[in-house]
Order: sequence, then structure tokens, then C-alpha cells
Amino acid sequence: MRYYLFIIFVLVSFLSSAQINVESFLQEARNNISKGEYYTGIEKLNQLVKTRPDIAESYLYRGMAKYDLGDHHGALSDFSHTIRLKPGLSIAYIYRGISYLELQEFNSAFEDFDFAMEIDPSNPYAYIYKAAAFNQLGKYKDAIALLDSAVVLSGKIPAAYINRAISYKFLKEFDKAINDCSKAISLNEFNTDAYCKRGLIYEEKGDTSNALNDFNEALKIDDKNIYALYCRAMLKYKLFKFDSSVSDFSQIIEIDPENSVSYYNRALIKSEIGLMNDAIQDYSEVIKRHPQNVASIFNRANLKQQTGDTKGAIDDYTKAIEIYPDFAMAYLNRSILLYQMYNYKQARTDRHKAEKLMELYADSTFTSNLDSTKFMKMLDLNTDFFRNNYDSKDIAEAFIPITDFNISIKDNNKLCYQYPELLKLCSTRSGNDLCIKTTNFNNIDTVVKTLPISYHNKQDYKNLAIKAINNFESNNYNSALENINKAIVLNDSSVVLYFIRSSIRKKILDMIFFDDKNTNQISLTDKQVKEEVNFSSIENYKDVIADLNMALASDAEFSFAYYNRANIKLQHKYYYSAINDYSLAIRNNPDMAEAYFNRGLTLLFLGDAEKACLDMGKAGELGISKAYIVLKRYCNN
Repeated sequence: MRYYLFIIFVLVSFLSSAQINVESFLQEARNNISKGEYYTGIEKLNQLVKTRPDIAESYLYRGMAKYDLGDHHGALSDFSHTIRLKPGLSIAYIYRGISYLELQEFNSAFEDFDFAMEIDPSNPYAYIYKAAAFNQLGKYKDAIALLDSAVVLSGKIPAAYINRAISYKFLKEFDKAINDCSKAISLNEFNTDAYCKRGLIYEEKGDTSNALNDFNEALKIDDKNIYALYCRAMLKYKLFKFDSSVSDFSQIIEIDPENSVSYYNRALIKSEIGLMNDAIQDYSEVIKRHPQNVASIFNRANLKQQTGDTKGAIDDYTKAIEIYPDFAMAYLNRSILLYQMYNYKQARTDRHKAEKLMELYADSTFTSNLDSTKFMKMLDLNTDFFRNNYDSKDIAEAFIPITDFNISIKDNNKLCYQYPELLKLCSTRSGNDLCIKTTNFNNIDTVVKTLPISYHNKQDYKNLAIKAINNFESNNYNSALENINKAIVLNDSSVVLYFIRSSIRKKILDMIFFDDKNTNQISLTDKQVKEEVNFSSIENYKDVIADLNMALASDAEFSFAYYNRANIKLQHKYYYSAINDYSLAIRNNPDMAEAYFNRGLTLLFLGDAEKACLDMGKAGELGISKAYIVLKRYCNN
């Protein structure tokens, strides 16, 4: 369940003794967050946290942004930090309570709401959100009692009436529920949630005309409101307005191309109106995002069977059986197709298996996950149908690890890290700049000092290093290796020189042993998580690892070497050893967002979702926006 942070717009500054520049900085960040510019707001607050870690509001506002981005663990941490700095701030307890609700930690949430009421009994929001939790637990009468108190404290908060309407709806007191939604609308005529809730209540009451009007009103206010579009699409389907329902689901997909529920529902409608091939495509979109979703696989198999794609249907039924070996209908349907292909022996085996399974479940309610009739029903927008339903290939296809760091000639791109050792390659004369950066990550925007470079001596190790970097960036790898080898002969104790050579050597080996486009994915597509890999594969990279080890021998805190070494291990499926190196990189550079992201992705692949999601939250906080996509897809279930 999603709890909206309504209070952000009514907060006032709690600062009393802060300097005016801190006030201004906080206000800018708060404005960014209120406008949905979360990454900008978080970036500003990160800077403030570093310079003034004693400002509670920095953590409070950053927690709000993380919450809205789906990082509930990160939000919880920030709200807890706020409370440590200002233990009497009731609103921080309310926000932390909401974060606990998202994580299904109801007892902790109730403790926070109760403490907020104790600190400030006049704050209605603690009552409202505790009531929302009661609604989620089915304690509707308890929720109504709390919401009655909230309305007494303030009759101007739409959320109180909307939540009470939900309580009345489940108690089948529809008129009271409708009245509360109407009250919420009278307080804020642009409240799309109130229109949608009232529409759903009208629909359940049987008043489809008023229900449709309310969904339309919500879409007049916000024509990209997915919830309103979904409600209208479902109602139109019930009214047999199939084309119009498909149109609404298509709008949702246009707004949110990752919306699997809409693909699934649209596929059901298309198959119902005879658009079999279009329906197959929609099921394929679902399967692309959820390779283990047996319902989509089974339904696609059924459509392929109807359209004459016998081999494709058999493949899909086989996949469904692999996921659920007791899936009777998949065996039965596959047996029919095998019989048509004259494979009588296997057909009889499948049919016998199906009959045994049907007999086994004959005296009980057929297991819901195996009942194919369930697969022909439309899905609710908040369904758990796709939750926790992924495998390693699913993760690998959706997200790839961030690539290695390289030392690079800096152009106008500020997306770099700086390292003091680079100064040793520079003189006071102006010239090119150096920085350390990755090739596929562009969310960190740190200030890089000017690092002018000297070309005064052709045989100087500095000049040779710069030539090697230029060769590397021009894809002239043999010359790059030749020049960096000469540089190391002249200076065999430089961290940077060994690091440059490791990058050059790795690039050459990657071109030999891996297809470029698959280099970063290969580590996450194998279910074998034990480190039982053909050693010869990583043995090919022994010189690269040796260079990174030499760099670390010169500077044991050089986080980039740990990171790149971790990537090599990950590439060759040494998962746990890779995690250890990412951890060393993080220990020496706590702001290395890429290390958190790659470690989190690896942990997720290994099944440690809790630690993985914490890493993704930190990666997002530090600037990797796609970390929040991982969080929303895999961590908020």
C-alpha cells in the first residue's frame, strides 16, 4: 500500500539558530522535492549533510525524497537520524512510522504514531496514518475511531475523509463512504484520489454511470493519472466496452512502459476479441519483465496452440511445467499437441501425469498457483501476481553492472572522480585535464580540479602515460600498452601507471574473450552461484589482476583498484569474492555509488534481497538514478 506524504507542503522551517545560507539551501532542496525533482534535492542535501551533519531537517527532507523514490529503508534511516538529532520532532516519528508501514513492520509503525501523538496530541496526521494502517489490517472500526478524532482536530484534511471512506466501503456503508469522498473533494477539487475512490465505491454499489463520471473527472484534472486510467479501463471492460478498455490500458503503457499488469490485462482483452497475435505480443512483454510468470507463459502457450504455432506452444507449456512441475493443465495441453505431432509415447506420459495430478487435487481446492482459470481473470493494479517472481536472468536482462573505472582525458564532462595521485602526472602548465570515470554511468557530478599536463619531455614517464591514455581513448591499444610499459620502466612505484596498464590489458582481453555487448551481463545469467568456475577463464586476466594488486601495494586505499578487481571477479562468476572487493572499495571510498550498485545487484542475484536493497538505496542517494528502478521492481514487495 502506498502512503502519500501529504504534509510536505505544510511544513514550516524548524531552524531557529541556523545561518541564513543553510536556511536558503534547505529551502531550495525542499522546493526541488515538492516539485518532484528528487535527485536534485537529494544532491543538495547530501552536500549539506557533509558540511553540517547536525542539521536535522537535511535528513528529514532527504528521507521524504527517498520515500517518494521507493527507497523505504533509506527513508527510514534518514528519519531515524532526524529523530536522533531532534527527538521531540513529532513529524519525524510520523514519517518514520509511514516508512515502517511500507516495510510491513506494523508494531514499530504503531509505536512511532503513538509517540507522535504523545509529543503533539493536536497533530491529526499521526491519527490519519495509524488509521490507514488499521484499514490495511482490516480493523475498519478502529480506523474510523481514529479518523473521527483527526477530523475533530482538523476538518480541513482530505486524507482523513478519504481514509474514513475506505473504512466505510469495507463495512459496506457505501453512502457514508461516498459522503466522505465528496467532503474531500469539496476541500480540494483537484484531488484525483478522492474522485477515484468515490468512483470505485459507486461501482461497487452498482452505480456505473456515476463511477465512470468520477474516473473521467479525475482524468480531466490529470490525464496521465495511471490509477484513474486503470479504474476506468476495468470498468469499461465490465461494461463490455472492450476497444475503449484496450485504449485506456494502452495509455497506461505509454506512460509507464514497465506496467506489467496493463500488458497482462490488455492481452486478456485482445485474446477475448480475437486479436490473438497482438495478445501474444503483450504476454511476451510481461514475460520479458517476469520470465518466471507462469500465468503469462501458460496463456501465451494457449494462444500459440490456437494460432497453429505448435512448436512455440509446446515450448511454453514445457517452460510452465519447469516452473511448476505439478501444473496439470500444462501437461494435458502439451499431451494434445504431442499427439498431433505423432509423439504418442510422450503424449501418453503427459496425459497420465495430468490425470494423476487432477486426481491428487480432486478432493481439495485446487492450488491457486496451479489453477489455470485464475489466469483468465483481469488483474488488480496493486496485485501481488508479479511480486517476488524473478530469477537471475530476469535481473541480468533488466540491469547490468556498471563498468570499470579508467583514467581519462577530461573534456567538458564533469562526471568524473579525482584522485590526488593524478597530480603527479601534471605540471603547472595548462593543458588537458585528467579524471577517473566509468563509461556507462553519468549521474555523479563532482567538481574536478584542473590537472594541467606537461609534454616537455618525450621520454618522461608522465608524457608516456598521457600518450598511453590518448592511445587508449583512440582505441589504439597496442600503442597504449607499449607507452605505458615504457612509463612503468621509468617509474615502477606509481599507483596510477599500474592502474592505467590494468585498464588497457583488460580492454584487450575483453575484445578477445567476450562480445562487447555481453561483457557486463555474463556474470549475472548463470544460476550456478557456487564459485566452481573454470579457472582458465580468470587465469587469462592474471596480468590485469597483478597490475591492480601492484597499484594496491603502493596505495592500499585506492578504491578504484578494488572496484575494477571486483568487476573482473564478477565477470567470471566469483560472486562472493567480488562482493568482498566491492566492500573494500566502499570502506576506502564511502561515496562510491558504483560499488554500492554493483554489490547490490550481485547480492540481489544471490538472493540476499535485504542487503541488496540497502545497497541500492545508498547508490540512489549517491546519484545513480537507475538504482531506484531496481528498488521499485525488486524491493518494495
